[in-house]
This record gives sequence, C-alpha cells and structure tokens, in this order.
Amino acid sequence: MYYFSTAPKTKKEDLFDREAELAELLEALKGDSRLILLVGMRRVGKTSLLKVALNELGRPHIYLDMRALRSYADVSFYELLSDGINEILPLHKRLLDHLKNVRGVAVSGFTISFDLKYSKPSILQLLKGVNQWAKEEGLALPIIFDEAQELRYFRGRVDIARLIAYSYDNLENVKFVLTGSEVGLLYSTLNLFESSSPLYGRHRKLITLNRFDRDLSAKFLREGFKQKGLQVDDTLIEYVVDKLDGIVGWLAYVGAEIVSRVKKGGKVGTELVERAVEEAVELVEDEVKKLPKTHIMVLQCLADGAKRWSEIKTYLTMRAGRTFANPQLANILDRLMKLSMVGKENDRYFLLDNLLGEAARRVRGF
Repeated sequence: MYYFSTAPKTKKEDLFDREAELAELLEALKGDSRLILLVGMRRVGKTSLLKVALNELGRPHIYLDMRALRSYADVSFYELLSDGINEILPLHKRLLDHLKNVRGVAVSGFTISFDLKYSKPSILQLLKGVNQWAKEEGLALPIIFDEAQELRYFRGRVDIARLIAYSYDNLENVKFVLTGSEVGLLYSTLNLFESSSPLYGRHRKLITLNRFDRDLSAKFLREGFKQKGLQVDDTLIEYVVDKLDGIVGWLAYVGAEIVSRVKKGGKVGTELVERAVEEAVELVEDEVKKLPKTHIMVLQCLADGAKRWSEIKTYLTMRAGRTFANPQLANILDRLMKLSMVGKENDRYFLLDNLLGEAARRVRGF
C-alpha cells in the first residue's frame, strides 16, 4: 500500500477514501447500466477508481486509453482498438471465432490486427462479434474509453455516439464506460444534450469524482507520509493543502517528491516542500503553454482576481491593446470551461486548479 504512488492504482487497498464512488461504479458495472460516464477534472483519480473497480469486478473488459494514441490518423485508432482486444484474447481464445470473419480483421495466432489497405474495418460487425461471444460466456463486457473526449478528433470517421446508440438498443451483452477530464468536450463529443444526437434520451449513469476537502487532503498527506515513516509538521501540510486545493493527483505527486528528496538526504522543511510544489507548477506550466495566447491571458486575468465578464473583458483590452468582441470572449471562456480549467457560478468565473494561476502568470512572450 502506498498512497503517493503516481501511477494509477489497481488495488482497493491502495485507493484512499473513494469507497462510496467505488461502490457506485461497481454497482453500475454489475447492473443494467449500458452507458456509464465517469467524469471529473484532471488528476482527481478517475483512472485509478476505474482500474480498481475493474479489478474488483474480475471480468474481462476491453480498455482503450485514448491518451495512448500515437496520432489522430485512423491507423492509430485501430491499433489502439486491436491492442485492447488482444489484451483479453490469451485467456479468452474463443472470442477469435467471432472476430476472424469480420471485415478488415486479420488473425495471426491468438492476436488480431486491422487491415486498412482497401477499406475501413467494420467496427459495428466487430461489436456484434464481441457481443455474441459475451452472450455465450454469460457476461456483460465493459468497453472502456478512458479520456473519451479525444474521440472528437475522429468525428466523421468513427461515429462513437451512433455506435453506442446501436449497441444500447441491440447488443445486450456489451456496455460502455467513458471517462472524461475535459467534461464539456466529452459531452459535446457525444452530443449528449442535443435532440439530434443518437444518444439523446437514453439513460446514462453519471458518476462525478470531486476533489478532496481540506480535512481529507490533510489526512491523505499525513497517512501517506506515515507509510514512509516521515513526520511532517502540520504547518507544512496545511501549506500544501492550500496550494493544491484537494486535487489528489497533485497531493500524491508533491507527497512523492517530498519522500524522494528526503531519501536523497533532504530534510523536511519549508524549502523542501516549496520545491516539491514548484515541480508541480512547472508541469502545469508546460500544459498552459500549449494553449492559444488569448486563452492564457484569460487564465492570467482570473489568477489576478477578475471574476465577472466585464472585469475579464477590461483586463484583456488593457493587456492586448485592443477590444475583444463579446462572441470572441464567450468562445474563449466556453473553451476553457470545456477543458475543465475554468468554472462558473452565479455569473462569476474561477480557476478549477490553483496551480493554473501560478503557471499562467509565468508564461510570457506576448
């Protein structure tokens, strides 16, 4: 058991708290839910919760981590899909009997690949084969798309909403689990709330993973340090809690950095803790730099205390030396909210991650 492991957890004993969310997800996986959405901002532990639940479930599943895509070309998607299926084939060889005649599927030993030379493989026929095998095995097979908002780049080529809708209506032995940290983008990828969407009106189980509150954040840090025999002053723990605002991924990262530095001879104190937090800020800064300049300016604006639309627009006008049209500002804020970087409540905008503000302030050059 090690709470500060920065890799996704797979065992229940390594998962701190989250008992209620784990029970809810397991109930959905075991029950009649055909479409499960697991959402939450980045680094709150969605992948860990999902992998622990799948381990507890003890059933075969097809797991596709969309972050592992090499590119957004079709070949990369089909490689990821074949890899996900090949993961379960060694223990479930009879599945091959239902896949070998699917258009575009090539079988070699106990693995499959997709031939894209002449036409795209039929994902629908593939799903039918998987469903028939699962039916014969007497199980409901979860098909997981982790960080499913990445599927938006395949829109027009892989119609995931239509495939899920068809499966929902016709394939009783498969169910879909989609996770998303850019929640707005996930919803728009599936077009969930539009009457024109194939998924409109179909029931989905929504599980939202939230950040830790202050008490739970402090407890997580204390118990994580205790696992490594470290005694950390409450003042320093409160400093970390203030900086990281309950985002468990950052709490684990900073905790692991502190443990690592102590192993190398460092002493637990203000300087060491600040350096560990600084490492986390630098990682966020690398992410912020990938955004358009106007988006970074909005993050800086929010970090400097602006909250209302008029304040943000005034800040941008002064900063850029030009006027921003209302539709342009609306598009920027909408995009940042879909990326789960910015939230809105009672006409006030705010950063969802404290480190975003510190990172945005450091980005210069425009």
